[in-house]
Amino acid sequence: MRERGIYIAFIVCMIAGFNLVSVAQYSSTNSQYMFNGLILNPAYAGAGNVAAVSLNYRNQWTGFSGSPETQTLSGHTPLRGNTISVGGILTHDKIGVNSDLNLMGVASYKIEYRRSQLNFGLGAGIGLTQSLWSDVVTEQENDQLFQNDKSSFRPLFSMGMYYENKDWYAGYSAPMLLSYSYVSNEKLKPFFSPAQMEHDLTAGMARRIGRGVTFKPSFLLKVIPTASYQLDLNANFIFQEKYWAGISVRMDRSVIVLLEYQINLQFRIGYAYDHGFNALARNTFGSHELMLIWQKKNRSLARSPRYF
Repeated sequence: MRERGIYIAFIVCMIAGFNLVSVAQYSSTNSQYMFNGLILNPAYAGAGNVAAVSLNYRNQWTGFSGSPETQTLSGHTPLRGNTISVGGILTHDKIGVNSDLNLMGVASYKIEYRRSQLNFGLGAGIGLTQSLWSDVVTEQENDQLFQNDKSSFRPLFSMGMYYENKDWYAGYSAPMLLSYSYVSNEKLKPFFSPAQMEHDLTAGMARRIGRGVTFKPSFLLKVIPTASYQLDLNANFIFQEKYWAGISVRMDRSVIVLLEYQINLQFRIGYAYDHGFNALARNTFGSHELMLIWQKKNRSLARSPRYF
């Protein structure tokens, strides 16, 4: 049993290592993307003309040793005049002995027309990729295959567009403009290839369907032209502007239950549970995600609530 566990952990680490440095890779999975557009799109900075800070934690395949974990801290604020907004995103991904630490600054420019706005955004930063193979516990002491730790810095760039009005929103983004490959098995080499980078398209709407009840559907489509696509379909219901409940389907991968509670005018908390369809997910306790959001709101904004 112990040998089997070591073998499975080794395979997971190898797969994770490949994903971290592969030419075509998806950005971090986040089931509560509809509550914090900044993690997908730099153009979301300044949306709603309010400052906001979000903290997210995701534990995937709970109960499986070395399973993926993601922590994200993000924030944005409009500057004086509300035309230009700035923000930042700090993300830490870890799976097995592999980890990514990314820090990115973002800025957006807003064009307003009547009761709608169109934002253009750019992001730039730096990432640190590490593979700590020496942390792997092996039956053969000082196994040379697991003594070569790797560490590489890489530049990060993103771009996007975001449109919203009081009824619906839509956005396009490329969260990772550069792809990477290892050179001589030591350093990461960045290169630009639209066909091998991730393209994200998202949209949603909000409509009152009854007294104190609002329906908010949305979708997220991630596409890498030379690889595959990932589609999330979501339906949320908002009760009395305070309680949120919804369900998402990540096509061919999982079904997701979402809950959110508006603590007060400025704070919201959220929880998501992912139940996977594949064999690995069925042998774990699912994936769990927690979120805390602070928004600088005043009473006038409370009378006209935001859903995006």
